[in-house]
Amino acid sequence: MTVALTLKSSAYGSPVTSLTTTSVSLPCGYVSFLCVHSRCTTTGTPVTPTATGWTQVVTYNYDTSSPGKRLTVFSRVPSVSETGTHTVDFGGETQTGTRVYILTGTGLKTTGTNGADAVRQTATNATLTAGGVSVTATLGTTVAGNASLALFGATFGAAAINTGSSMTALDTNLDATLNSMVEWKNTNDTTLTASVTTNAEIIGIIGLELAAGNDPFGVPWTAGS
Repeated sequence: MTVALTLKSSAYGSPVTSLTTTSVSLPCGYVSFLCVHSRCTTTGTPVTPTATGWTQVVTYNYDTSSPGKRLTVFSRVPSVSETGTHTVDFGGETQTGTRVYILTGTGLKTTGTNGADAVRQTATNATLTAGGVSVTATLGTTVAGNASLALFGATFGAAAINTGSSMTALDTNLDATLNSMVEWKNTNDTTLTASVTTNAEIIGIIGLELAAGNDPFGVPWTAGS
């Protein structure tokens, strides 16, 4: 079946040591993704967030200057349909800004711990010079029929965030303390790019190849169900 991604929730908090989403409904048997862009108050490596019931797929500390910034993606496959909030925790470390997205996918593999097999490979990259306007995550050889997902982060101050070629933004946010975007397309690609219109200092990206799979129940789930 055709791969599709749907935005279920988006939340922002500042300052926070944890961030709880609004209540969302996640369908049984399908893989969902929790994408986190966080900015701590200290120089160096920001703490890796955790989320109960979710499995970390990839995390990337794209800026170790002051303050440090991190991108993280988790996955989850509920065993029953569920409705509720989800909390991202930073172990007591204060974040001057955090943006969280929850996405649900159809047509993706659901095997592995919490659907980890839905992510075939990942790549990360950052533009480490202030004034950089674009950044690209370069994946290895991809498989026809798979899909592409990218989580982009930047220091606050961008006039706009722009998607890469043929990518669709599921959500874009110019928050007070950081800028974030999650983008995707339902085809495979080795080059996933995002950019900012004006100076955003250091910018980073995580690119993911999402592995197509069979519908778990034979009846496709649709957005809103």
